[in-house]
Amino acid sequence: MERGRHTYEWRNCSCGRRGRICVCAPRNSMDPMLIHVMNESRRLRVIDELRAELDKDLLGVDAKWVLFGMAIQSYRYEQLLVPYPPAYCTPAGFNINSLSYVAGTMSELASFQRRLLQNVLPPEQVELLHWLLIQSGTPQLRQLQRNDQLLLWRQLEQKPEPRPHLVFRVQQRNQDSEPVEPLDVTNCVYFCGDMEELYALIAAGSHDISSSELEFYDDLEQACSMAEWCPGWGYSICGTLLRSIAVCQLRQASPELPQLLQVRYLLIYSMNYTQKMQGYLLARMCWGMPRAYHSSCRHFQSLLLVEARMSI
Repeated sequence: MERGRHTYEWRNCSCGRRGRICVCAPRNSMDPMLIHVMNESRRLRVIDELRAELDKDLLGVDAKWVLFGMAIQSYRYEQLLVPYPPAYCTPAGFNINSLSYVAGTMSELASFQRRLLQNVLPPEQVELLHWLLIQSGTPQLRQLQRNDQLLLWRQLEQKPEPRPHLVFRVQQRNQDSEPVEPLDVTNCVYFCGDMEELYALIAAGSHDISSSELEFYDDLEQACSMAEWCPGWGYSICGTLLRSIAVCQLRQASPELPQLLQVRYLLIYSMNYTQKMQGYLLARMCWGMPRAYHSSCRHFQSLLLVEARMSI
């Protein structure tokens, strides 16, 4: 009877924490081994999902983490962090100090990627990155390669000069295999303001432009000239000093409804992207090699610098 009662309680769990022991199940009457097995199962699932995202587009994850970190550091974090990580919500309000500490101690993501399987990372960092990339449901950033960038410039009927170091498409996580909707340049506007606003703009999916206090431009060239440099994240592969332009599309279902704005692409200029990418490529080459080979890896630095510049 006891077992049936507990099964009924689990099936009627209302907290939605799949695979994790929750308050809906009384822990004092559960087998400790079952708790361990369920928690270990969830830990492995989290690692698999994080590995898949990092392997798919490390630069895209890096860029999203940069925007997330900028929103955390803002004095307007309550308005910009939407959604807010539920693990840092308390009855008294948002625990921004703990969130800032966990985000501030995050290692660079190439190292995070290597150490993920070794189970040596702080669990708070693993959980926070997993929430941001998987659980939050916010759009992902996918890096555009050269051919896709040329297609984007054709759709915009202009190419920004100088050319941005990085271009990302904003899309939902499950849309990687779906055809990309072309841009309607007649309904495009551009945002080049403070980068701390970008996480909220992207996470919202759509934004009511009629009630917005942000400034948008109709011309890409003007937006590029107005974008200002912002300090980023010290460990970012994208660079530590950035400026960005968000390519947005306006949508209106009917004249009675407000115009909604959706961020479709993100153009990023970096002050030191080439040096950062060179270091990342060198580290990637040396991963898994015996220490004796590390010095010989450095002979390839000039080649890696060329590769980094070719990726721009």
